[in-house]
Amino acid sequence: MFALIDTFLAVYETRSFTKAAEQLFISQPAVSVHIKKLEQHFDVTLFTRGGNHQLIPTEQADYLYPKLQVLKQTWHQLELEAKDMPLTKQDITIALSNTHALKVFPKLLTRLLEKFPQVNFHLVETNSQSAQKMIKHYQADIGFIEDDLLDSAIKREFFYEDQLVHCGQVHSPYWLLREPSSGTYRYQNDYLKKNNLQPEFIHVNSNEMMLALLKEGIGQTVLSKLFIPTDSTIPINHVVAQRPLYLITRQNETESLVHQIKNAVLAHEK
Repeated sequence: MFALIDTFLAVYETRSFTKAAEQLFISQPAVSVHIKKLEQHFDVTLFTRGGNHQLIPTEQADYLYPKLQVLKQTWHQLELEAKDMPLTKQDITIALSNTHALKVFPKLLTRLLEKFPQVNFHLVETNSQSAQKMIKHYQADIGFIEDDLLDSAIKREFFYEDQLVHCGQVHSPYWLLREPSSGTYRYQNDYLKKNNLQPEFIHVNSNEMMLALLKEGIGQTVLSKLFIPTDSTIPINHVVAQRPLYLITRQNETESLVHQIKNAVLAHEK
């Protein structure tokens, strides 16, 4: 439409199709086509021919000329202002299980901040069950979990393989046990049953506290190897299991930004 307006303004000001064509660097037939299209759009005649084939603007052309000038100037001003507009940021909430929040996601976030400067990331540390509920009830957009949770409303995709190890004092009578909602609890329970162990339990609700106790030589447990520093004196006795970590979203997710972030995460881990 603005090409038609530019052509009309040029013809009106020069009173010539030929001069307008030269001014706009287009052909004279193109000028004629533009004027005809504009006449059809407004259902008016814009120019007539006088004596000596002189081009004469009609009353409708006289009426439209100042208004289309203002429209063009306003549009140009909007283009300039749009370039200077601050970037509107979009909020994305990510629910992270303990292992992801502390040992996996921080390194990944550096890349996401660079790739998605238009995003305000909100990070929530929780357990796998709560992360799934947050996704399902639209309280979070993306989740990272460490449980084999199944829900038809949730799409689960493999993200990372974690290694669970038996660590601590092998002959200690104490077992450091996470709460049932923890992603590690099932593996700890399976290990105890498989090895017919009946220790005294010390219930611990965080891996950090568990690690602090192990450093003091208190107890034994099954823990993600990611939490044990390479220079730690905590005994790592043997590998218990390879545990898949998952990225989850809603099955019916339509927000394109969520898919972009998800794809960037999965591509990074391949």
